[in-house]
This record gives sequence, C-alpha cells and structure tokens, in this order.
Amino acid sequence: MLGTGSRNTGHRGRWMNARTKSPRTRGGGRLGELRSRAARLRPLTLLTRGVGALVALALLYLVVITVHEILDAAVSRDVRVVGGEGTPAGAPAVGEPRFLEQLSVLTPVAMTGGNRVEALLFGDTVFDRMEADIRGARRAVAVQMYYCEPGRVARRIAAALAAKAQEGVPVYFLWDTFGCGSLGGDYFDTLRRAGVRVAAFRPIHWYTLHRAQHRSHVRAVVVDGVVGYTGGTGFADKWLNGPTGLAGWRDTSVRFSGPAVRELAAVFAAAWTEATGVLLDGPDLFPPPAAPAAGGGATAGLVYSSTTLGTSEAERFLALTIAGARRTLWVTNSYFLPNRAFRDFLRRAARRGVDVRVLVPGERIDVKILLYAGQAHYEELMQAGIRVWEYRGRMLHAKTIVADGAWTAIGTLNLDNRSLRLNDEATLAIYDAGLGAAMDSVFLRDLRSAREVRLEEFRRRPWANRAWELLATRLASFL
Repeated sequence: MLGTGSRNTGHRGRWMNARTKSPRTRGGGRLGELRSRAARLRPLTLLTRGVGALVALALLYLVVITVHEILDAAVSRDVRVVGGEGTPAGAPAVGEPRFLEQLSVLTPVAMTGGNRVEALLFGDTVFDRMEADIRGARRAVAVQMYYCEPGRVARRIAAALAAKAQEGVPVYFLWDTFGCGSLGGDYFDTLRRAGVRVAAFRPIHWYTLHRAQHRSHVRAVVVDGVVGYTGGTGFADKWLNGPTGLAGWRDTSVRFSGPAVRELAAVFAAAWTEATGVLLDGPDLFPPPAAPAAGGGATAGLVYSSTTLGTSEAERFLALTIAGARRTLWVTNSYFLPNRAFRDFLRRAARRGVDVRVLVPGERIDVKILLYAGQAHYEELMQAGIRVWEYRGRMLHAKTIVADGAWTAIGTLNLDNRSLRLNDEATLAIYDAGLGAAMDSVFLRDLRSAREVRLEEFRRRPWANRAWELLATRLASFL
C-alpha cells in the first residue's frame, strides 16, 4: 500500500505539477516565442509598410499627373480652321508666296533659299553617309539622339565620334534618358574618356516624374554647322538590313546643307543648355553663312515644336499644310492618331477635291495598340474619300508629308498627341519641285508594298478588334 500510495502520490504530484505549472510554462514559452518572433519581424513589417506607403504616394502622384493631362487636353483649343479656309479666297495654297509668308509669321520657321536636300530612305544609307560626314568634320560635331540600342550602329557611331574627339575636334553627344538608356554607362564612359562631351537629357527621378513624359523626340546630327541630319532613324540595328536579306525598318531621314542647318544647330544648342547650363555659340556650330547652293537650291526651314500649354508650332504647321493642299496630300506616318481637329482638316481637304492618301504601319507595327488607335478612325476618314493603306513590310517608321508634289516635310513628327503636344520635335519643311516629285515616287513605290483598306471590308472586322479600338482611343492622349 505504501508503494501504491507512493506511486499515486507521485502520479498526482506530477499531475498537479502539470496542472499548476505547465500551463504557465508552456504558455509562457509560446508567448515568449511569439514575442521574440514579433520583435524580429517588426523591422521587416515597418519596412514593408514604408515601401507600401511610398508606392501608394507614387501611384497617387501619377494619378494626379494623369488627371491634370486629361483636363489640360480637354480644355486646350486645337487649331480648327485656317483663316480663309472655306471662303471664296480660300487659305493660301502651298505654292503661293503668301503661304510661305504666313508660315514664317504664324510659326517660328525661317524659310531660306539655297539649301541642298537629300531624302535618305534606309538605315544603311543614313549611317554610311552620317559616319563619313562625322569622320570628315573639321570644326565640331553635335549629336542629339532620342532612340538608341546596343549593337553595331551604336558602336560605329561611337567609334567615329571618339576618333574625331581624339583629333581635337569638339564633339557633343546629348542622349535622351528614356530612349537611349539601354546603352548603359560603359558606353558613355568610353566616349568621355575619348574626349566626347556627353550629357543626359531630362534624367528621370522620382522628383521629375511630373515631366517624365515630356521627352525630346529629336534626332539631330550637325557637322561643322554646315551639314545636318534629322528624321525618324535612331542609333539601333533594327534600321539595318539583315544578313539574310531581311529588310530593316522602313524610314526616311534627310541630309541637308545650307542656311537651314543653322536652325538645327540652334535646336541642339537649346537642348544642350537645358541639360548642362552651357549655351554654345561661336563659329564651330554657327559659321558665317555660306554661298547659296549652285542652281539656287531648295527653300527650306526647320519646324521645331516643343511642349506648350496652347497650340504648338507643329499643330499650326500641319494645319497650314493641310489647308494649303490643292491637288494631292500624301501622308506617311508611323503613329497616325490624329485628333478630331486634324481629322476634320483631312476630311475638308478630301471634300474640296484633294487626293488625300495615308500610309501607315500594318500588322508589323512595333506597338500594336497604336494600330488599333489609328484604325478607330479609318471609317470616318474613308467615308470622306480619304484612302488608307497599311504597310505589309517590316515596321514603317517614316514621318513624311508631300503636298501638291512640291511641298515636303521630313522629320520626327507623328500625327499623335505625344508629338503635337508633349514632345520636342524637329521636321524639315522644303519647297522644291524636284524633291517633291521624288517623294511622290517614293510614296507610290511604298504603296506597292502595302494593302489598301477597303471601307466595306473594314466594316466587317471582328468585334474583338472594335473592342481594342475603343480601349486604344481612351488611351490615345498618352500613346
């Protein structure tokens, strides 16, 4: 019994100990462990909350910017009618002296004679001519570039710029941080070590997000202040023809010499000042005017358009051009998203008997939603008699206009809100019958690689396409 009682007492003691102590010991252990874990997680929780708050603030900031842009677009006044358009006198035709006079008054375009202008249609040609001009420079080379990618083209241009800088020629390279960021720091460091003066245009930081969408879309190369290049071509291999015969992006750039080059140099100088605080002047980029080109040359001027709260220089230039067309208006544009005002201009031109044709990218466009945004307006344009073609080759990136076979525009200007309102753009306007005839031929040749959009067929497009068009038009102001 003693033994049994001892065992029972021991059992009861263990039971009592478990009942009286274990809950505190075990609970305290779990509670302590939880407290210890919470203490370890507290910094992580605070960090997560902090990051979440920053993300929320950033999103709120972007929403405010977006709403501001939408409201600004809603209250902005577009160019809707050009002076005498629709009256017996009519707006001045592109071939009349009054047209050039009005252009110089209503836009900051100085049309001058004595220019020699060449349209360059393919990247291989552009880069060959550009590299040769850079290597032949004697006074200065200035490059402003919106779009770049690592590859053969970027290396070629860098080698030519570096070689020229090592010879003691001042060389400037201004790159857009949005379009050329993929080149990486090593690329620009190599240029700097060779003596090239390099600057980034509008770097993107959290405190500059409010202006991040206002880019410089300009492509400009100025050699000795006497030769200039602009157009849609960037420093990337996609503009080259491939080794297997694959064509590069179809684009148009322009090489020109004469008084108009000083205007392109001035565009570069203004952007360089914004980026560095240094205002360039002197004969390196702005030499004394040379003698006019033999045979008189072409009348040309640079249309430079920048971010504005009112109507831009680009809008006024396009309005005058469309209203001034009398026989033909042939438009090639990579991102054709004209707003209501410019669709009205195009429809009125067609209704007064102008042969209005539009060539745009097709299924191989690089940003598909932009194709849908443009297609949303095909029907109303075709109903007015405007003919539309979609390019079937590789990406069509050209931005050109030819009116009445004599008035030509070649540059960076797309017919979308981004080019008309948000970006800096550069386009060379040329009045020259020879160049106009050549560009008419280029347009007709491109049509052979395109498919005309027929109204009745287009009306039978799938409902899924219509849904994408509806979505794209809601985003059109920012595309």
